[in-house]
Amino acid sequence: MKTAFYEKFFLFLTGYVHRFGWVNIGLLLLSLAVLPFLILAAFCHPSADDFWLTNMVVAKGAWQAQADIRQNWSGRYTSMFLGSFNPLVYDSLIGYKLLPILLIFLNLTSLYLLITRILLHIPTKLKIFYTLLLQVLYLGFMPAIASGYYWMSSALNYQTAIICLLLLSGGLISFKQKRTTLRQGGYIVVLSFLIIAGIGCNELSMVIIVEGLLGLFLIDSWRYKRINRMLLYFLVLALGCSLLVILSPGNVARLQTHTNHSNLLYAFSYALAVTLNNTCNYLTLSPILLLTLLFIPVSYKLFKNISIHQLPHPIITTTLLYLLIFQFYFIIYWNRGMHAPIWTQNYIYFIFLLGWFLNVSLIVKYYQIHRPGFQHQLPTYAQVLLLGACFLLIFHNKQSNVRTAYADWLSGEAAAYNQELTNRHNYLKTSTCSVCSVKDLTHRPKSIYFRQEPKISEWENDLNAQFYSKKAITIVE
Repeated sequence: MKTAFYEKFFLFLTGYVHRFGWVNIGLLLLSLAVLPFLILAAFCHPSADDFWLTNMVVAKGAWQAQADIRQNWSGRYTSMFLGSFNPLVYDSLIGYKLLPILLIFLNLTSLYLLITRILLHIPTKLKIFYTLLLQVLYLGFMPAIASGYYWMSSALNYQTAIICLLLLSGGLISFKQKRTTLRQGGYIVVLSFLIIAGIGCNELSMVIIVEGLLGLFLIDSWRYKRINRMLLYFLVLALGCSLLVILSPGNVARLQTHTNHSNLLYAFSYALAVTLNNTCNYLTLSPILLLTLLFIPVSYKLFKNISIHQLPHPIITTTLLYLLIFQFYFIIYWNRGMHAPIWTQNYIYFIFLLGWFLNVSLIVKYYQIHRPGFQHQLPTYAQVLLLGACFLLIFHNKQSNVRTAYADWLSGEAAAYNQELTNRHNYLKTSTCSVCSVKDLTHRPKSIYFRQEPKISEWENDLNAQFYSKKAITIVE
């Protein structure tokens, strides 16, 4: 009886999938997974460093503020430039709330453009599906969603870096295609801009861009026995921009605030341990492994007709991926002498996510070349079960940000949090008090609530008070 029931159930599921199309069903579910993150943007509020940069710009002007930051704190010229014209400078909370939506859509757009450059001959609907899938895996399982998109100071440093990297990667692929001199010139200008902008976002972005361009240059030189002048130009440009970041006086000054920096043994041991631990978590707490089983036969078909005659062994490509992640953590522990901030781990997770599926594609292509008869195909019922398990993990797993986002939205927790902070904002804007007392928050949605309420002795309190032209703000329970 049980066997007959399961057979009928599988037949029903497979029939349903065939009738409506797995791509259409997938697009619907993935869109629903992205939806709460767009809605939650309406409830986010600034905190901590958001006020620091805004206060400096209001007091000194945008350009002088950037000069002071470069001199005293950071060489990240792109993120500091964007931050100098952020919505809070113009007293716009609405603009602040629109920023996460803008960044999510820009990320989707840049992902789509990269996928269209890699997968030229698949339907548009499939390209959109893969774009949404990667975005959901990123949003749904990034280590800290609250400081990912909903905290401006982090978003301008790391989400913009991801967008620049995706656009740069897609642009470099397109640049290799034969074009007219005019169009080629346009690509050179755009790619130059993306290199400059991407390196100025953060140091991890700087490293991956420089190493990526260096790798392309060396591979091209080895394969064609020549010096590719355009790749050399891009590499020199990237190195020059990197020096602007590294040699800024602010970087040196900031380094001195971390007393345990440049500790080789500490940096190596922690970077190794965290790399192994976090990558294991990425794979086991998300649907990545299940999707890999589904992606292998898909990858076989997608890349079957792409002509690649030589690829490194899968052990080499996998090792390079893990070395890249290790390198990121090593740089952080070397520079800071303390644990990697959670918002930087969001960026590292995205690189691992993209690198993982790229590596799977390379491994499949490797076996196509060296084992022509290689083909991996799952039966239909197994595909349906794996897809069901993937979406169950996305929507129901306790570790999933999608589940948390829906809970914060539908329970009213995010709306209540927004109302509390909106009332506080209006009070502080209109009150004539010098030392103002405000009620402690009673609602703290996990998806968008980032930092604990600052005490009067903490630097965040000073920045918050300065933003509202107050001497101090005390929290009353």
